[in-house]
Amino acid sequence: ANLTMSMGPLVRLLTALGAISSLLLMAVLTFALTLKPRQDAYPIDALLPELCARFQPGRTLLLQAPPGAGKTTRVPLALIGALGDQVRRDGRIWMIEPRRLAARAAADRLASSLEEPVGQRIGFAVRGEQRRSARTQVEVITDGLFLRRLQADPSLDGVSCVLFDEFHERRRDADLAFALLREAAPL
Repeated sequence: ANLTMSMGPLVRLLTALGAISSLLLMAVLTFALTLKPRQDAYPIDALLPELCARFQPGRTLLLQAPPGAGKTTRVPLALIGALGDQVRRDGRIWMIEPRRLAARAAADRLASSLEEPVGQRIGFAVRGEQRRSARTQVEVITDGLFLRRLQADPSLDGVSCVLFDEFHERRRDADLAFALLREAAPL
């Protein structure tokens, strides 16, 4: 209904001119939907206040939910709010992704939900490419890059929280990173 109201005049005009087929209409509608970031409700939204309330430095939380529940999209943004001053004082939230493509995609999605470009509050770093700034609060990185950073600075200065996304995808780098993180200074 909202789509019809906002796109209605354009669709009626193009249809009246006979200049649009049903496939082209779908392409136009799909493109129109990508112009505005959608703020859909996710199943995890109801749990975010409890998750943030239970979050404490040095504590490990395990969150398991089905695909599409909003773990990647909602949890980092909720933690920015929950950690508030700690993020500004102690440093960034690092979200660990298994692959470079996943890291870029997660950063794009998070930044678009804040209606800002990647590199502002949401950044990413992968081998050979990074987009971040002094304003970056959440940095999405690969597990390989996380291992290198952890080896260089086991105290994790400048990091207030580490999130492992897609941890169920068993990988040596992720398993090693998690084990080393548990031995590092508590966040």
